[in-house]
Amino acid sequence: MVAASLDQVIFKEPIKVGELVTFRANVNYVGRTSMEIGMKVMIERRLFEAGKMRKKMRNEIMERNKALHVGIPE
Repeated sequence: MVAASLDQVIFKEPIKVGELVTFRANVNYVGRTSMEIGMKVMIERRLFEAGKMRKKMRNEIMERNKALHVGIPE
């Protein structure tokens, strides 16, 4: 068994809040004293979907509140 570590990852573009980042690594080459690791970084942009869902829920709540509003006769 071999333990490996990664000191830092530098992204070419910034990662936004709400995005899901997945790292996938493969061992490409193993020597006596070194190894080569290939890494793929995948980003799922969930921020937009979450924003749409919040807006939909807010609109549904507003519609429900309008339906529950009852005028009181004087």
